[in-house]
Amino acid sequence: CIKNSLIYQTYISLKEELENDEQVNILRQNFEKEKAQFDKIKEYGFHAPGYRELQTKTQQAKRALDMYEVVANFRQAENQLQTLLDEITQKIASCVSQDILIESGNPFFDNGKKGHHSCVS
Repeated sequence: CIKNSLIYQTYISLKEELENDEQVNILRQNFEKEKAQFDKIKEYGFHAPGYRELQTKTQQAKRALDMYEVVANFRQAENQLQTLLDEITQKIASCVSQDILIESGNPFFDNGKKGHHSCVS
C-alpha cells in the first residue's frame, strides 16, 4: 500500500528528477568544494586566515543547494514520506502495547501521552 501511495510515487518521481538535474550536480559539487576547503582550516577556528570568508562561502553554497527548487521539492516529499512511515510505525506499536517507545525524530509523535489506542482496520 505504501508503494502505491501518492506520497511514495511523488517521492520516487522527485528523487529521479533530483538525480538527473545537472544544476543540482553543479550546486552539490560547488558545496562539496567549499566545504572541503573550510574543513581544512575549521579546527583552527578564528585563528586561521580566511576562516570567516570560507565559512560564509560554505554556508552560501549550502543555502544555494538547499533553496534550489528541485532539491527543496525533494526534501519536502522526503519529509512527507517519513511522516507517513512514522504514523504507520506509531499505530502498529500502539496496537501491540502502550509501553513501546517509538523514536521518530518528529516532535508530533513524542508528546509523552500514553492514552488508550485501538487498532482499526
